[in-house]
Amino acid sequence: MTTILLIITLTISILVNFVLGWYTTRLIRYVNLTTQDMKTFRNGMGEYQEHLETVYELPTFYGDETLKALLQHTKDVNANVKEFIEINNEMLGDNNG
Repeated sequence: MTTILLIITLTISILVNFVLGWYTTRLIRYVNLTTQDMKTFRNGMGEYQEHLETVYELPTFYGDETLKALLQHTKDVNANVKEFIEINNEMLGDNNG
């Protein structure tokens, strides 16, 4: 009787460990993919910010308050995304920035 109980317990334990290992692997893949997507997004935001700064510096648009506010908003969003990526890298122990 004890042997059967131990076999059942061991089988359940093995199954639970297998499921948890599978889930952990899937979760790590998801986090890595999300991190790469955020880095790509930040690069795009940086390019957009540079483009907006170039347009803002044109004589036709220089001093336009709407573009100035849009440029500041872009810088703020870019800073928030950068901060998110840095926090994410610290949590994952990734130093590739």
